[in-house]
Amino acid sequence: MVEFYSSERYLLPYDTPVRLLLYRQYRNRPHYHDFHELVIVADGSGEHCADGKVYRISAGDVFVIKPGMVHHYLNPVNLTLANILFDAARLTDLLPDIADIPGYFALFETEPEFRLRSNFKGKHSLDAAQLADVRDILSRMDAESSRRTPGHRLAVRTLFQQLVLYLARSYSDDERKHSRRMTKLSQMTKFIEEHFRRDISRDAIMAKAGVSVSVGSRIFQEFLRETPIGYLLRTRINHASELLRRTDLPITEVALQSGFRDSNYFSLQFRKITGRTPRECRREFKDSSTVNIAQ
Repeated sequence: MVEFYSSERYLLPYDTPVRLLLYRQYRNRPHYHDFHELVIVADGSGEHCADGKVYRISAGDVFVIKPGMVHHYLNPVNLTLANILFDAARLTDLLPDIADIPGYFALFETEPEFRLRSNFKGKHSLDAAQLADVRDILSRMDAESSRRTPGHRLAVRTLFQQLVLYLARSYSDDERKHSRRMTKLSQMTKFIEEHFRRDISRDAIMAKAGVSVSVGSRIFQEFLRETPIGYLLRTRINHASELLRRTDLPITEVALQSGFRDSNYFSLQFRKITGRTPRECRREFKDSSTVNIAQ
């Protein structure tokens, strides 16, 4: 049985966008939630099962779990976790400049999105000195949350800012091969997702991460099993699908707003990736909407 943990129960009643749970983790049931969770392995070891795949975790490991991901823990050995529940929609308000740090996007966006496809290669791990620094921040967050003295919510938010900044910088500074490559991948995918409507080239994508075409292409193949242009096309098609679902724009306009200059080429690529034509896709969305209304 898969359990659901809602923000209405675990986050909202505490009137804060951030909540720390620091505890000894035992084997638990598969579950998912509608909030983000930053996990820091403070001590011990065990296995994390995410969407059916099992990964070994140990002290110092850091990873983010996105809403909807079914996961649980197996075979814990003195496993102590810091689970920080947070509302991602309010994160940019708390940390307005954090996205400028490449490690932030890698840790909070790219790695969680591509974890299963990359076989967890991008997992961030702190060394002993870094873990000691992080434990100190976590200890102060836990003390503020427990005492609940006036100003404790502000203190927790401030300490959370320090924690995320520390983790983002440590990811950016990590010299291990997979961490460096995940950071480069995050820079390239972020550039694509922000500029897919424009006529961008493979060279421009590589230049954003400061890598050669050969190195950048190898990174895409290693983590995503596709080419940079393939990822660009899929990003455009995903956006086009949303427009077909949410709007009544003509197919030609959908193509233009998704980065395609030729509607025939758009239709060809759309069918190649989704197995349907844009018109068939729109018809399915409308039929599905009609059924939901009728129910």
